[in-house]
Amino acid sequence: MNQNYNPKEWEEKTFSRWEKEKVGKVRNESSESHTILMPPPNLTGNLHAGHAFQHYLMDTLTRVYRQKGMDALWVPGVDHAGIQLEGVIDKMFKTGEADDQITNEMKNHPEFPVDNEDLPKFLKKNFREDWLKFAWSKVEEWRDFQKNQAKVLGDTPDYSRNLFTLDERAVDMVNYAFKTYWDDGLIYKKSYLINWSVGLQTALSDVPEDIGRETRKDPFVTIEYEVF
Repeated sequence: MNQNYNPKEWEEKTFSRWEKEKVGKVRNESSESHTILMPPPNLTGNLHAGHAFQHYLMDTLTRVYRQKGMDALWVPGVDHAGIQLEGVIDKMFKTGEADDQITNEMKNHPEFPVDNEDLPKFLKKNFREDWLKFAWSKVEEWRDFQKNQAKVLGDTPDYSRNLFTLDERAVDMVNYAFKTYWDDGLIYKKSYLINWSVGLQTALSDVPEDIGRETRKDPFVTIEYEVF
């Protein structure tokens, strides 16, 4: 027996056992079921403390329902986060982090920019397939790393059901939802003032934008409850 406790050694043994026994897979042995869909983290890097806390809550609930004998399913997934992902990849080219992706053919191109700030725009215009290939390589790298991080956290979802937002079934579900909303008159098209990203050449929602702040005073309300 080792004198010092090595958590990594025991964690790997535990993960291996969980995978062998397919802990996260639904057994279909109960008439009661409980399902949680993991809010898919963006594929723009690694998981952070906020993800860890969120996963802890979902994993705890799933385990509790399993212990109650219910068919508990926790569906994992990742979000391609197109706009954010494009921004991250562009930044890698601007900062020189992706310099190893620049070929002699690119450098010899008559439009090759002097300033790295213009490099992403140049690549997407003249070497789009190369830009996409690099972006997809980072997607796969971050997907694998995030999955390994989740395992280290002790997450027990059904990894066989892992959903990527660009998977065909995910795209079909989104298209179905939009078609249904359109048919029901819940969404519509009209002229509207939007946030436009000059760099990414796309519309942005109000969420990531600083559209101003309003200072106001709200009443402080105290609610008294009877003691039962």
